[in-house]
Amino acid sequence: MWFGPDPVQWTVVAQSLGLRAFEPTAGYSRGMGFRQVKRTLGVPVSASSPITFKHWLYGIYRGVEVVVLMFEEGSGSSTTSYTGVVARVDPPVFLGLGITRHMWLRLFESEDVRVGLPELDELLRIEGAVPSRVQAFFAPNDPATLPILQRTAGLTSFGEPWVTDSTSVLAAPRVEVSVDTLRSWLDQTTELARELGARAARFVRTREELAQRAVWQQFADACGFAFDPLRMKLVSARASMEIALETEGSHVKTAVTFSFPRHIDVGFSVRRTGLLSFLQGLFSQDINVGSPAFDDRYIVTGFPEAHVRALLSRPKVLAALTHLGVRANEVQMNHMQLFFRVEGSATTVSHLEELVELVSPIAKDLFGLVTSAHPFR
Repeated sequence: MWFGPDPVQWTVVAQSLGLRAFEPTAGYSRGMGFRQVKRTLGVPVSASSPITFKHWLYGIYRGVEVVVLMFEEGSGSSTTSYTGVVARVDPPVFLGLGITRHMWLRLFESEDVRVGLPELDELLRIEGAVPSRVQAFFAPNDPATLPILQRTAGLTSFGEPWVTDSTSVLAAPRVEVSVDTLRSWLDQTTELARELGARAARFVRTREELAQRAVWQQFADACGFAFDPLRMKLVSARASMEIALETEGSHVKTAVTFSFPRHIDVGFSVRRTGLLSFLQGLFSQDINVGSPAFDDRYIVTGFPEAHVRALLSRPKVLAALTHLGVRANEVQMNHMQLFFRVEGSATTVSHLEELVELVSPIAKDLFGLVTSAHPFR
């Protein structure tokens, strides 16, 4: 029996903070980038449906994208319920950044990055893909550094903070429904997110990073994409396609999203992922299409099943998704779009062209769109 706060209070939180409730498609885990969090939002809860604690609250707070949510860690009797707020760092830092509070027993911690501010080094555990770059980002002689680290340290008085390349997060192990409390959390995390984004925009990039930007710009110019170097994002409005860098801890990934020119008249979801958090919250239904190579890699839900099976059994669609299931460790497809994410960063024009071509068979089979090594024609 539930003896906690009434779920109606979650509705009050949403209304008071100006946020909208969404039905998440998977669970939340520490370290998720904001783009990944946003993909997991799912669909908005209808106005006629009640809001419950399983729903995530998304919107703009003080000019920053935020998500307020509840999630669980652990299992069985050791499960702990958390309430958290996630603010978007924009543009991302792109350093494989991770900032948390030091554990009580540091015997179990690996060596972290020291920024030369003793009090803060003792409180905060700072990690990054290249420690020297993180140290440069938080240079003690830079006036922008101290406020960022002090604000992060200040979050420890509210709960458990963690910072990534694209998120400023604060969570506490309880079901928190006080609007005033959550507003104070959002005030701090959004301000921190703004400070980190401003620092990232000014941060001097390495020769290798600038060379990669030049490659992406070359691809953009040749293939009709718009390139945003600060966010490492390519967008083709004509083809409704986006290619963007994402980080997960110290790992860099290249994400591709193809928004369909029109919605498919079948409600379905196809998922392939290597992340355990994505196994949470999924429907128990799993539709097999009759191809072991496909069925072993994907979880498929939808209705009516016969229509979903017929759609995914189309030879080019089936072959392309099966290939993507090998090439990418995260693939999502529904009636609106196809998304996949591959390991590493695309560092050549030919690599970027290959990512476009991976979408080609599905675009052609479903919508008659013809693709070349460049955008859809």
